[in-house]
Amino acid sequence: MGSHLNDDYLERLAKLEENTQVFEAGESSGAEQSAVPPRRKGVRELTSSQYAFAQELIKGNTLKGSYRVAYPNTTCADATATANGHKLSRDPRIVKLVNEGTEENIEHLAESVEGMRRYVLRSLIAQSKDSRQEGSRLKALELLARSIGMFKEQDSTKDKAQTPDQLKRELASHLKLLNNVKPLKSSTGI
Repeated sequence: MGSHLNDDYLERLAKLEENTQVFEAGESSGAEQSAVPPRRKGVRELTSSQYAFAQELIKGNTLKGSYRVAYPNTTCADATATANGHKLSRDPRIVKLVNEGTEENIEHLAESVEGMRRYVLRSLIAQSKDSRQEGSRLKALELLARSIGMFKEQDSTKDKAQTPDQLKRELASHLKLLNNVKPLKSSTGI
């Protein structure tokens, strides 16, 4: 919990530094001020770290991985990073940004096989839970099961690879059997 407070403190400090840099650069013109929409009371903008976290989620990264990328200076444990990532992922502003970004950037996920795999699996899990038709839920569950290899059939006719020692022993046993066979006496006198 102390790490979370520390992150909040660092974010506020970074905002103050950004504001001071704006004032040092000079006042903006009236046109620039009117172009900026007025902030609504109670609605905060995303910080740069929160925005980076959302972008990593859009790319298909995990909650923990996205948190680590967005907050590179944090030294928290993996469980804490996962918990903080989960908290951030439930923020309505981040949810909205991720939903919009995911719809627009599906082709970006195609660049990363692992990201695409996570996207497809998440979609199948959501489909298996939320679908109204039982057939759709079952098909989603079947595809999930296939993705983890539940339905791989074992081919019993396929011979296993044998080592040279095993082949030598098998050949020796066959030769012994051939040596023990008595030749048939020919009854026809040919």
